[in-house]
Amino acid sequence: VPTLECKGLTYRYGGGAYVGARGFSEPKLIDVSCSFAAGSRVLVVGGNGAGKSTLLSVLGGKKMVDRDQCKILGKAAFHDSTLNGERMYCGDWWRTDFFFNITVGELIGEKWLHTPRVQELIDIMQINTSWRINAVSDGQRRRCQLLECLAEEKKVYILDEITTDLDLFAREGLLRFLQRESDEKGATIFYATHIFDHLAEWATHLLFLTKGKVERSSSLKDLAEFQQLVAQKVQCPLYTLMKDWISQSYDAVVEPDPQGLGPPLDQVDGAVLETKNLTYAYGGCTNPQLKDVSFSFGRGAKILVVGANGAGKSTLLSILGGKRMIPRGFASIMGKDCFNDMGVGKEVMYCGDWW
Repeated sequence: VPTLECKGLTYRYGGGAYVGARGFSEPKLIDVSCSFAAGSRVLVVGGNGAGKSTLLSVLGGKKMVDRDQCKILGKAAFHDSTLNGERMYCGDWWRTDFFFNITVGELIGEKWLHTPRVQELIDIMQINTSWRINAVSDGQRRRCQLLECLAEEKKVYILDEITTDLDLFAREGLLRFLQRESDEKGATIFYATHIFDHLAEWATHLLFLTKGKVERSSSLKDLAEFQQLVAQKVQCPLYTLMKDWISQSYDAVVEPDPQGLGPPLDQVDGAVLETKNLTYAYGGCTNPQLKDVSFSFGRGAKILVVGANGAGKSTLLSILGGKRMIPRGFASIMGKDCFNDMGVGKEVMYCGDWW
C-alpha cells in the first residue's frame, strides 16, 4: 500500500452553507493523481497559484475531499481521524494578533521537552525554552511553532514552505534532521518550497504542478532533464530546471509603461531612513531584541537586511514600518518619526504581517 496516494483529486474553494458562500471558485486542483512509497522525500514545486498549498492542506486533512481521492497510509486523508497520530501537517502559521502568555517549555510539555529529539531540534533552531510566546518576534514564534509540530515522531510529514523564516544554518540542520527521519525510520516527507538550495541531494522525488494539474511526477534519478543538467555540470541544476519549467507556466511579461509610473518623488535632503541608538525589547523581556542600532541611508539605496535567526531583522523592519511604539527621535523616515508621526504612513509601505 502506498504511503501517500491521490486518485483523480479535484478541489474547489467555496460551496458554503449559506447563500452568499455557495459560489465555487475555479478548480484549484484538477485530476491530481500520484503515489509515493514509505521513505520518499517529495519536493512539491510549481509557480504561484499552481495548487501546492491546496494539495498539501488536503493531504494534511484540512480540507474535505471524497474518501477515495486522497489516502495516507491507506486511510482517507480527511475522514479517518486516527491519522492525526501518524501524520504531521505544518502550513497554517499561528495568528499574529493574539498569543497565550506561556513559555516554549510549557507549550511543548514535560513529556517531550527533555527527549533527545526535542533537544536536537532546539539546538538546530536555536530556541530558548524560557521564551514567552507572546513576547518574541514573529521569526522566533514561527520557530517555536515548528518545534511544537516536530516534537513528536510521525510516519508522514506534510510541510508547506516551513523554512522561509530559518537562516542558512538552521535550514540545513532541519533538512538533515528530516532526511534522517526518512532514511532511518522510513518517514515520508512532502515538502513544498520555492527555495532550492541543497535540495538536489536531499529530495528523492519531484512533483511539479501547473495551474492545478500534475505536469510531472518522477524520482529525481529518473528525471532525464535533471540528470542531463547534472551530467553537463551545470551549477545549481535543480534551480535551473525549475526556473525553466515555472517560467513556461507564466504568461508573457508585459513591460511597464513609463508614463504610468506616476509623478517623480519629491527631492529629500539628507537621510531618508535613519536610526539613532535604537533599542527595543518585547513586553516582559529583559534582553532587548535590538540594542543601540544606528544607521543612515540616502534616497535610492537598496538595502539587504541579513542576519541569523533572532538577530532582530523582523523587529527592525516592523519598527521602520510604524508597527511598534518607540519614543521619538530613535527611528525616522524622510525626517518623520516612524511611529509617532501619522504623516509618515503616506510615504511608507510595510509588508511583514501576513493575512
